[in-house]
Amino acid sequence: MCDPERIASFANGDLSPGDAKEARAHLVACDRCRKTLDAMRDTDPDSAPPRLIGRRAVAAELRNLQARFAADSEVGVTLIPQLLSQSADTWRAVASSDLRLRTPGVVRGIVDLVDATYSELPVRAVELAGLAADIADMVSESDDAWRVRALAWRKFGSALGSRGELKDAERAFDVAESCIRDHWPDRELEEAMLQNARVPVLRLMGRTSAARRRLASVKAAFIKFEQTKQLAYAIYNEASLDYSDGDYNAARSSFTEAAQRMRFLAEQHMEALCYHAIGQCASRLGDDDAAVQQWARAKVLFCRAGMHAERARVTQSIGRLRIANGDIAGGLADIREAEMIFDEFAMRLDAIDASLEIVETMIGNAIDDEEVLQRCRRAVTRSERAGLGVQSAMALAYLRRIAADGSLDIEYVRHVRQFIRDAHTNPGAEFHPPIRNLR
Repeated sequence: MCDPERIASFANGDLSPGDAKEARAHLVACDRCRKTLDAMRDTDPDSAPPRLIGRRAVAAELRNLQARFAADSEVGVTLIPQLLSQSADTWRAVASSDLRLRTPGVVRGIVDLVDATYSELPVRAVELAGLAADIADMVSESDDAWRVRALAWRKFGSALGSRGELKDAERAFDVAESCIRDHWPDRELEEAMLQNARVPVLRLMGRTSAARRRLASVKAAFIKFEQTKQLAYAIYNEASLDYSDGDYNAARSSFTEAAQRMRFLAEQHMEALCYHAIGQCASRLGDDDAAVQQWARAKVLFCRAGMHAERARVTQSIGRLRIANGDIAGGLADIREAEMIFDEFAMRLDAIDASLEIVETMIGNAIDDEEVLQRCRRAVTRSERAGLGVQSAMALAYLRRIAADGSLDIEYVRHVRQFIRDAHTNPGAEFHPPIRNLR
């Protein structure tokens, strides 16, 4: 195997999957060939000849990549389960000590697990995405390594964003962007996928104008490269921006288009999210019957897809609307159900919000002061487990104190709920209780 030409073919990805597997096994054992490979990889990539960029070239390139990743993943089939059977806080150390784990195919295998895990175990999905990013940073430099690094950090950014960790998500996306290489034939497509993933985080940070500017080029790239699935996601993101800007009619129309596309693509979880969003638009437009109908449809799909957190959120939405329409007991039952689901799947911030919504409803309807106090105490305990910031914990401590004094009112609960929601986007904010509730 000690043949420089064969090593060069391996470095360029020109070997068949079987030959690449043999070459990789040889490189593990041969110091001389590894040094030769490292020297080849240190060559300035800008000196490489330009490669044609076009839809067919990109498709061919991606097929070659998938073949190479599949070959790498043969080892990962046995190693990844062994790694994940251990405690999450040891994953990085184990990966850094085992050369067999530090391959693009293993990273891809873990990324696939992130996608498969997110709907049912979102907390675990974030841990796996972080592991994929850690291992990707350990892979020996090559085009394949930069590709999986960009992929892993993009997935990590999306996972962090879905958990409300927006600043960390932005940093992850920045790392992903720094990994995209000028000489990739599919650079335009890769950048579009990254920016499409970044859009929801920009929206949650209130930067809708910046998000819209990115979406324009994103949609054009997906149309150019015939990426129908990614285009459907971009339409969903665009509808979400319309909703954030208060244009509920436009949002409802776009979410409906996205739902139809998702059904055609058999993306059941995204179809469910679309119906949930359509219900939100209908509620904002005062069409309560349509809202309940869409939410009930979404809840069924969430159950089928095993998306428990989303099922809890839509159940909470239904409860909120029932309360607004005078069905206090039925609405509280829905929100209690949502709270239980959030607790079961360790969505502690959502559980706190649901519990505070129950407190708000009970105070507004003069229901059971003792349960109000118990829930305020429980919210403080949950905040410790959720790792909320000092200011958020302080807000909940004030809430508990005023509940114990018997002077808690709706405005104060709303004030605390809003502060905790905003704390993700403005972690430096200080909590100031309403003056009239001070003692």
